[in-house]
Parts: sequence; C-alpha cells; structure tokens
Amino acid sequence: MFVRDHLLHTFGVFKVKELKFWSTVSALLTPLYRSPKSVFFTYLIYAFLARFYGFFRSVINWDETTYLLGGRALNQGQSLYVDFWDFKPPGVFWITAGIDTLFEEGIVPFRILGTLVVFGTAFFLYRLVLKVNPQEKLAAFFTGLFYLSAISFQSLSFGIGRGTGLEVNTEHLFLFFSVLGAYFLYARHQKVRNAALAGLALGLGFLIKYFVAFDMLALGLVLILLHWEEYRLKNWPSLLLLGLTFTACALLPFGLLNAWYYFGTDLWEVWVDITYNSGSNYSGESKGLPILKMLDAIGNVFYFSGIVSAAFIGLLVSWFRKKSPVKAPYLKGWLLWFVITLIAPMLPGKWFTHYFYQVFPAFSL
Repeated sequence: MFVRDHLLHTFGVFKVKELKFWSTVSALLTPLYRSPKSVFFTYLIYAFLARFYGFFRSVINWDETTYLLGGRALNQGQSLYVDFWDFKPPGVFWITAGIDTLFEEGIVPFRILGTLVVFGTAFFLYRLVLKVNPQEKLAAFFTGLFYLSAISFQSLSFGIGRGTGLEVNTEHLFLFFSVLGAYFLYARHQKVRNAALAGLALGLGFLIKYFVAFDMLALGLVLILLHWEEYRLKNWPSLLLLGLTFTACALLPFGLLNAWYYFGTDLWEVWVDITYNSGSNYSGESKGLPILKMLDAIGNVFYFSGIVSAAFIGLLVSWFRKKSPVKAPYLKGWLLWFVITLIAPMLPGKWFTHYFYQVFPAFSL
C-alpha cells in the first residue's frame, strides 16, 4: 500500500508539473498559432530560415541537377525519353523548364519554389488537423512544424555538408498534392465535389512521380473507412458515387497525358516502353543484404525526425493521457496512410533515403 500510494503521489506531482510546463509553452506560443494568419507567416519564415542554407550551393545532389538540366533540354527542343532519359513522368521536367524560361540561372529559383511548396504542404497539414478538430490549435501547429523540420533537416543524418533534405526532389513537390488531396477528403468526405478535388490533386501529383499511387490507394481506403464509420451500408450508393468520382478524377491527368503522347506526338511507342515496361525493371540487383539496406534507409530518414519527436514527446504524452480529441476513424485513417506509404519505398529495391519522405505527412499527423 505504501509503495502504491507513493507512486500515485509521485505520478500526481509529475502530472501537475507537466501540465504547468505545457501551459507555459502554450502561452508562449499562442501568438504564433492563435490564428491561421499567424501560422501562415510563422511557417513561411521558418521554412525560409530552415532551407536558406542550401539556396546558393551549386550542387546538392544529382537528382536535382538532373531535373534542372532536363528542363533546359526541353527548352532547347530535345525530347524526354529520347534525347535524355528518366523513369519519371514529365511533370518535374515541365516545372524546371518553366523556371529555365523565366530565369537565366534556375538553381536558386528552383530551391525557392521548393521552399514555398514545403511551406504549403505544412500549412495544409495544419489546416487538415483543424478540420478534424478545430479546438486542437496547438497540435495542428506542431503538425506542420514537425513536417517542415523533418523534411528540411535530413542533412543532419549524413552530416551538414551533404545537405540531403535541402535539395528539391520529386518528393518535396508531389507531397504537396498528396496533402492537398487529403485535406479535401477530410474536409468534407461525403461531398462529391471534395472527392473530385481530392482525386484531381492526387492525379496532378502522379504526373510528378508514380509513387503517388500509394497515396491514392491509402486515401481511397480512408474515404471508404470514413464513410463506413458514418453510414455503414445504409448509404452505399453514395459511397459508390464518391469512389467512382475520386478514382476518375485521380486518373484524369494521367489519361490526358497518355492521350497527348498518342495523338500529339510521335513518341507513343517510346512512352509506352518507358512507362509500362521499363519501370518494372528499375529495381535491378541490390548489393548487400536488402533488409540491412532497408533498415539503414529508414534509420537515416527518422534520424532527425526522432530528435524532433523526442522534443515533442511531452506534448504527445499529455495528449494521449486524456481522452483523445481525435475521432477513431481519423486515427485509423492516418495510421493506414502511414503504413501504406512506408511500404511503398521498399518495393523498387533501391533504398534511397528521399523515397521515405513520403511517410512524413502521415507521420506528422
């Protein structure tokens, strides 16, 4: 009895001190998160401060360089998949071609664009949390802040000189569309218009990288889950309409791209070979033990993320000790999204760290 009472007393004192600590933190941060406008400017300033270090470096990694050179090649009249080659869809090269058209040197403008896209992704994550529970302003604020930190400070995993995370890779770009789609879906999942907007956003992201298909799968299942929790089988025609609308709009941009290659160019056969045949051979042979490479990549990704998580662990503990303010279907949906996007980078057999950035939105939530 004595031990039990002592433990209860100790735990009670700890809990009181913890609540006082987080009350103080909340009071200090209130000016930063009290309104969407203040969060908007806080995120914007933080995004530029976090990523400014990489703006003026000539080379961070070969992926970013490839995209910039590819965009310039398009402006010089060369053809993607013929004069220069990549497995990816043309979306990222269209973006860099636009930058090359507007600016003599595209490196800094491309990284500024990447910063704005990362900022926009974080802001929509914040808005998503508020849609689920408008009372959780502090949790919503930390969700976006965590995403900004995790995706910008991956350089610490490898040493600051290498700068991984500060470059602009396809993940930085397409995750904006994935989160935008999730925002539309969670905002009013029972509305056909929102299902259409969510699908269209994901479809645009698919033009940047095919891995968005896993976000499509995850969020499609989330749509089913949310509808099931609310209606069960009572309103299945509505679910069928929502599902068809979501799927059709998600496939629309890629369908139009295929139509353009078929009717507007003489590269249809090349496009089919690259898109539908060669991509399946990308994995090749992986040197070393695959499980070790996988764990190494996951460890690199979550190196800094773990540091950020530890910094907010008290907030999470406080959040889960009381009754969770987030309804079960939303928690299940976020977990489902996280698991599916964690599996996605493992499939090609190439354990590149930036592949695992795709888990960051669900992980942040």
